[in-house]
Amino acid sequence: MQKSIAQFKAFLSADSILSPGDELQVIDIAKSSKRADVRQWAMTYGTFCPCRDKRLVYRLVGLSVHISGTCLLIFAQDVKRNNAPVALKLMYNEEEWLREQHMRQLENGQLLDGKHVVQLLDAVKIEGDAGAMDSRLKGDHSYKYLLTMPQAKSDLNDALAHSRFAGRNRGQVAKILYQIASHLQYLNEHCQRIHGDLKPR
Repeated sequence: MQKSIAQFKAFLSADSILSPGDELQVIDIAKSSKRADVRQWAMTYGTFCPCRDKRLVYRLVGLSVHISGTCLLIFAQDVKRNNAPVALKLMYNEEEWLREQHMRQLENGQLLDGKHVVQLLDAVKIEGDAGAMDSRLKGDHSYKYLLTMPQAKSDLNDALAHSRFAGRNRGQVAKILYQIASHLQYLNEHCQRIHGDLKPR
């Protein structure tokens, strides 16, 4: 313990990088510090903070799960929401970022029903270079915009690939088709919208 405290003090003064073996122990010590700045450091060490004021803090989990010409999607834990699992969508284009937000609202500003449409937890402009903050967030250009959504436990693509119900469990297939149809019906009849990009993932 004394060794870890000494290492922690050395870390604070030298602004160095912790070795993997000492990292967790030193961070745990810092979390119980009386100093607010030290506790803040412990909470944000090794995380992605898209805003300089650190009001949003994410601990990335694994590698990106989707990369395209317009965005990057990666899973994370939302440190400020008790490490809740989230999906981060980083985008280049402001117009597309604003459209994603607008699509989740009716004309009167009311949010679409969360039973049918994935809600946004946060939508912010990234302050700084996301790729410089974490190499897993590097793209062809610097991502400027972020959408945070709850992370699903799985998607239809995973279910089709691993659950082995296709061609075997007619009841399960019918249940999934009914769910998809009810979501599309909500968008079409209640929101006067057409999905236009239906896919299993």
